[in-house]
Amino acid sequence: MAEEPAANPCCSVWKFQYTEVVAKRNALREAVNLLSAHINKIEAENLTLSKALEEERARVEAEKDAKAKESVVRVELENEVLQLKSEITSLQENVYAREELFQTQISQGEAENKRLKELLEKEKERGDAEIKKDEVEKSKLDGETQMIDKDFIQKQVSAEINRFKELLVNEMKREDSNKKKALESFGLPEAEKSKTDGEEMMVDIERNQAEELKTTLEALKSEACEARIKLGTERSKYEEAKKKLKAEKFKANWEKKRADSEKAKAELQKRCAEEERKKLLNEEYRSDALSKRLEEEKKRSEELERKIQDIMYTEKVEKVCPEESDRQHENVQTNSANANVVLLEKHLELEKKHVKHAKKVAKFERRRNDLLQQEICCLKQDLQQFCHRLNLLGGSFFHGVEGIDASAKGTTELPKLP
Repeated sequence: MAEEPAANPCCSVWKFQYTEVVAKRNALREAVNLLSAHINKIEAENLTLSKALEEERARVEAEKDAKAKESVVRVELENEVLQLKSEITSLQENVYAREELFQTQISQGEAENKRLKELLEKEKERGDAEIKKDEVEKSKLDGETQMIDKDFIQKQVSAEINRFKELLVNEMKREDSNKKKALESFGLPEAEKSKTDGEEMMVDIERNQAEELKTTLEALKSEACEARIKLGTERSKYEEAKKKLKAEKFKANWEKKRADSEKAKAELQKRCAEEERKKLLNEEYRSDALSKRLEEEKKRSEELERKIQDIMYTEKVEKVCPEESDRQHENVQTNSANANVVLLEKHLELEKKHVKHAKKVAKFERRRNDLLQQEICCLKQDLQQFCHRLNLLGGSFFHGVEGIDASAKGTTELPKLP
């Protein structure tokens, strides 16, 4: 049997190297297949992430639209708040003007009260003088009536004494001459009758004068009682006006304090609104920064995608597959795939943070708008109550006080508030 020719050692080396290269190439192909499967998986995940990103973008756009609408509503509410603040300032100016008018009216009322007090003192003095005068007249009239009665009694007594004397003389003369006695007795009653008639006429005159004095005294007493009653009514009116003036003054001071508290509350709300506006501006600045960062990350991801596409294109162009080229392509593909995955994860996390922040901002805006609406409603109610109280105060302030005599009735009333 012929011996086989000995193998060439160089060929055996080349053959060994070729088998190693084939094995490595097969291993590389398996790795490429695994990497392609992994890349397909990553691309599927990228597709799902891109869909989620589009959904998040749509949601962010919707949030932006809602934010724009809420900003429009907020601007309207801020304009309404500014209008209400201007109304509050105008009302405060009106309140200050009305307070000045109240002060002038109070000073005028105090002057009027002082004048009424002086007039009341004068009327009181005059009433006391009238009462004293009435008492003096009464005592004088009583004295005159007593004197009239005493004179009348004395006259009657003297007349009776004279009559008795004359009768005694006549009785003495009767003895001398009956005829003369008869004549004297006939003439004497005539003289006595005429004398008594004159005395009766004088008594009637004095009695009539006494009756007239009595009627005048009764009239003076009735006038004094009427003046006393009128003085009491005027005094009660003065006390009521004084109490009403004190109540209105207290009410005006209370309204002033309330207006000051409303002003302080408005200032506090203004400061809170400024702080909220600053916070909102800071949040908007952060949102803009995040959106810029998102755009930068998007550009970077697009650049990496372009690089990956270039690398894949170069891989398709290369027909010859040396070991180093395959290893470099494998490393580049794995690195680019890992970088793309990391970038997409960061991008998704950033989008989630941005959406979460947008939700927080929208929630904050809704809460702020609700608070603004509540504050506006409260301000409107307070303004309505304040205007109603001012109208009531202006309508019930100083209706004027009637005087006691014509000079007091001629005084002018205080001007009413509009």
